[in-house]
Amino acid sequence: MDLTLSCLLLFGLLYASFSLFYIFRKKTPRDQRSPPGNTGWPFVGEALEFVASGRNGTPDKFVRERMDKFSPEVFKTSLAGETVAVFCGAAGNKFLFSNENKLVGAWWPPTFDRITNAKNSTSNVILQAKKLRRVLPEFLKPEALQKHVPIMDRVALQHLERDWSDVQKMKYSRCVLNEALRLQPPSPGTFRQAIKDFTYAGFKIPKGWKAFWSVYSTHKDPDYFPNPEKFDPSRFEGNGPLPFSFVPFGGGPRMCPGSEYARVEVLIFMHRERYENEQKDITSELGTGDMTINLNVFRPFMKNIIPSDSDSILTITINRSSRVKRDTHISE
Repeated sequence: MDLTLSCLLLFGLLYASFSLFYIFRKKTPRDQRSPPGNTGWPFVGEALEFVASGRNGTPDKFVRERMDKFSPEVFKTSLAGETVAVFCGAAGNKFLFSNENKLVGAWWPPTFDRITNAKNSTSNVILQAKKLRRVLPEFLKPEALQKHVPIMDRVALQHLERDWSDVQKMKYSRCVLNEALRLQPPSPGTFRQAIKDFTYAGFKIPKGWKAFWSVYSTHKDPDYFPNPEKFDPSRFEGNGPLPFSFVPFGGGPRMCPGSEYARVEVLIFMHRERYENEQKDITSELGTGDMTINLNVFRPFMKNIIPSDSDSILTITINRSSRVKRDTHISE
């Protein structure tokens, strides 16, 4: 009886102590708390879920589920053996891109050293990348690409002439390309590292934490792109999407320097395929063999070639199966 009473008194004392502690404890201000989230299993973290979502064809699932569960602004996870703050939305993209070398710096997982060169540390690779970035923009900026267009065009398509002005007119084609990049971006995002303590969205990001921006926090967000799974190039017409919501090549000082070069190359490739397909359709309708076309109807526009008082007839002979000009002559 005495033992039971003693246990009850002890339990009551502990309960009262914890209750008082909970009531009078000093709450930690939000700006002193780390972002909400889950670090997953020891050592592995949530890397398996991150990789699995990509292999299953739903790379946005990892990010979207945690945005809904923890925070649409920033959440905590563990990838590559590191605690990572995943910045979400256009505001998160803008924050990281605009604070490069101020609050965050470049960082790659340790496995990057093994993939590239074991002799080069990540810090050395970053230094080399910075040196290249001082030079590359001059060669890859839109103005410098003008001289590359004829070369790319000649390699891609011998029979279709195109110059820089033609590329600039491909407005709808560029919308199609951008929509393809929205749905299938070249990279899911990249890492950064906090180089000092800072606060974002009311949460503290300690120095040394890794940061990650994901294209899927905006590219598949219906708030930025209604009906996000639908292929709709018209999204990019007019003013297009909101700033920092469409980031297939990143942004800020570390934006991919070859982004415009890649766009131009793909645009030319797209029109090459279209041209080839149209020519195949024409060939299938006309058949094969030689065909002679009388161009005398164009005489008024060819005064520099055919004298107005000449009775000659201009004809051109082509091979319809190869679509290669075989002979051009003026016959009397």
